[in-house]
Amino acid sequence: MSQREPSYQLNVSRIFTAPPQAVYRAFVSPGLLAEWLAPAGWSVQPEQVEIDARPGGRLRYTVTSMRDPARRIVTSAVFEEVEAGRLLAWSAEVRPEPSALETAGAVRVELFDQPGGTTRLELRAGPYTEAGEIEAREFWNLASGRLDVVLEHLSSGV
Repeated sequence: MSQREPSYQLNVSRIFTAPPQAVYRAFVSPGLLAEWLAPAGWSVQPEQVEIDARPGGRLRYTVTSMRDPARRIVTSAVFEEVEAGRLLAWSAEVRPEPSALETAGAVRVELFDQPGGTTRLELRAGPYTEAGEIEAREFWNLASGRLDVVLEHLSSGV
């Protein structure tokens, strides 16, 4: 099997100290998503986020390089499954502009109510190449840390 064949699946499990509804809101609110989604050195502007969280609805956002604003990555997706406060599943295409399609795949985010008002997030995404899975894991781990901060601010009213 070639190193370039997309055959790897990403599985991430994370506990957040917020209820499922708050975690869900951070995924479907353009302003909140813009706060935690961009990788280091990149930004997402809330006005560049479109979310219609329903089956058949669209998800679209642009990540812009802070060093070179001409470098952008546009993610466009279609929601396949949505259960408010519990499940988001979408198929996405990620395009660095202006070049051709870089990667495509499916993402499934499930939220489970846990004791003490916490949430267990289970994320599955792919397929990826081996290198793509490593990059995606690093991205989601860092994004989860930023999501922790956003959720903390939400719960404290900041």
